[in-house]
This record gives sequence, structure tokens and C-alpha cells, in this order.
Amino acid sequence: MRDIVIFLAAVTALGGTCVGGPVYAQARIQEENLVYTDPTMALPGRWTVGANAELWGGITPWVRTQDSTQQWKGWQAGGSLSVGYDAFQLQLTGLSGSATGTSSMSNGATVHTHSGITEIEILGRYVFPSAQFWGITPYVLGGYDFVQVPQSDAVFGNFFYPATGSSQRKLTNTFNTLFIGVGGLYEFTQNVGLRFDVEIGPSFGESKYTNFLPSMKSDFSGTQFGFMSHLTVYWRITDDIVAQVGLKAAGIEGGANGVQVWGAAGAFGSIGYAHRF
Repeated sequence: MRDIVIFLAAVTALGGTCVGGPVYAQARIQEENLVYTDPTMALPGRWTVGANAELWGGITPWVRTQDSTQQWKGWQAGGSLSVGYDAFQLQLTGLSGSATGTSSMSNGATVHTHSGITEIEILGRYVFPSAQFWGITPYVLGGYDFVQVPQSDAVFGNFFYPATGSSQRKLTNTFNTLFIGVGGLYEFTQNVGLRFDVEIGPSFGESKYTNFLPSMKSDFSGTQFGFMSHLTVYWRITDDIVAQVGLKAAGIEGGANGVQVWGAAGAFGSIGYAHRF
């Protein structure tokens, strides 16, 4: 999170310089018009609709579970649908994929993990087009994020899981997160710009182990802390076709007793259709 804050501060500092008199007024008008080149922005009093196909790949060397440090590599594919009116936008995103990883446990054992990853997000955003700060247009956002990670662990060496009586452990992690956040839009030209945002919120997590011995507790739940951050650069290929690339980081931390923590960081690319009317 510290690196993200430093990056946002740098972007703000480099966004431009303030000048006085008519020059500033002219620049202000240009900035207000330029913000509407962002493909997610509807024109004042008008509508916009969009559809996007997305591919995401990540590596998570910093993910921690209860008893080990994970290094995962994975991918997700999916898309999004959006509708907007004036300064408000509503977006539904669905992604699905898989990941593999290796763990080094405190007792010296090595664990190989395979998991699926399903994510559904509902996002609402409101932009303040006339509130320009060094060329950056601020916005607020909020929504709901669902992540489910079915997971299979296999321990190697002369080790086994006492709770299962074998070298295999199977579980499903589910996280339901409500979030709010802030962000900004910055346009370089009529066709190229970027968006960046940071969100935080409470997350209800549940870990269900499916092959524990009957005498062992196998269902754990509790409230945790979730965070997400995005940095997206867009390019308007035509009036309606838009390509985007960016970076994404997300995590569930402060795990409740028995609930796994989760996180991912990586890059994504997408191509989509955005139409205004």
C-alpha cells in the first residue's frame, strides 16, 4: 500500500503547474472537456454502455496462509458490462481462472498448491468533472466483491497433515467484501489517458475443509480487512473500440482464527466496446 501511495503522490506532483489569469481559465476549460474522452465517461445528461473482454495474469510472492508463505502464479479471464449516465457509472465484472503455487512451511515441509479462482464484482462510481486538480479529475466509488478459491494442497517429504491423516488437504475459501474508495482520471491526449484508484473495506471470510477427519473442526469464518488498487491506461482505437492495460493488486488481510488470507498482484489487458448516446 505504501508504494501505491507514493505513486499517486508522484502522479499528482507531475500532473501540471498552476498559472494565473486567462491562461489558467483556458486550461481549466480544456481539462473539463478532455475528461469526457475517457471511455467510461458519459457526456453531461447522456448515456453510455460498454462491454469488455479481459485477461489477467498475476504472481503473488507475498501471500501468507496460516502455516506457510505462498508463491502463486495464476491467471483469470472474463469480462465486464457497464452502463453510465452523466457522471455515474455502474459496472458488473466476472473473472475465472486458476493458480499454482509452492509453500515453505515452518517445519521444513514443501507444499504444492493448485486452486481455482472465481471473482464477481459490482462497482458504482461517481465522477466530479468540474473538480480539476493539476489535470486530475477525482471520483469516488464503492461496491461488492465476491472471491471464491477452491484449493488443494499436497505436502511432500516425510510429512502429513494431522487434521486429515494424509499428505492431502482440500478446502474452499470464500470472501465477501464491501468496499469504498477514491480515484482519479488523467487524460494525456484525446485518445490516451489513465485511471487510478484505491479501495478498502470489511471482508467476511470463510474456509471450509472438505477432507478433515470427523473429529476435527472443518469450518471457520470471521471478518477481515480487504483492499484493492488499480492503475489503468486506456487507448481509444476508434470512437467505440477501446484497448486497456494496467496493474492490479488486491488482498484479504488480518485473518480471523482459522480463516485463510488471500492476495494477488499482477497485470491485465482488455479490449472492449464503449458507446455513447
